[in-house]
Amino acid sequence: GRLAQVNPEAAPVFKAATEAMDRGDLAAAKAGYAQALSLAPDFPDALRRLSYVELDSGEAKAALEHAGRAYDKEPSPWNELALADALLAQPDRAQRTLALPHARWVADQALLTNFHAQWTLFQAAAAANDEPTARTAADRMLSVDPNQPVGHYARAIVALAAGQSATATEELDRAEALGLPASALAPLRAHRHILLLDQR
Repeated sequence: GRLAQVNPEAAPVFKAATEAMDRGDLAAAKAGYAQALSLAPDFPDALRRLSYVELDSGEAKAALEHAGRAYDKEPSPWNELALADALLAQPDRAQRTLALPHARWVADQALLTNFHAQWTLFQAAAAANDEPTARTAADRMLSVDPNQPVGHYARAIVALAAGQSATATEELDRAEALGLPASALAPLRAHRHILLLDQR
């Protein structure tokens, strides 16, 4: 692959880090991607994946740095999506709102049928209080995968924002039937209007 052309020694290290990430061993994945980057500095795929490991570890600032470097090095849709995800994880609201233009381009142009891209767009729209975009993203999530509970959860949030209580309840029932825990749905069932989501 591309990494083997940059430094053949880095390829097996990157592969092992990805396997660690896939099985949820964040410490091994982080160490592996750092080692891959020492062998192939600024390799965009390693920077992007390291940013996701850091997001899952609660290291939002480091995630933003690495996702930003990946995007600067190679402005691909996947790197732009990682940048949007990292921006959404920042504690500063102004930084979170910067995610929307990145998420919008990826979700509207490059990855129209990718569930993750639409979920990121939904969260970015929610952070920016852009209800029409949030509604579009929720609808697209369900067109990509109607059996994904998060899509119904997103549609419930949009319905609550529009004052459509019956539709919100229906969507929450679907989300729960499809496996979303009742505890996650309780605040929405109480009809608290929560548009801002700090999860991915």
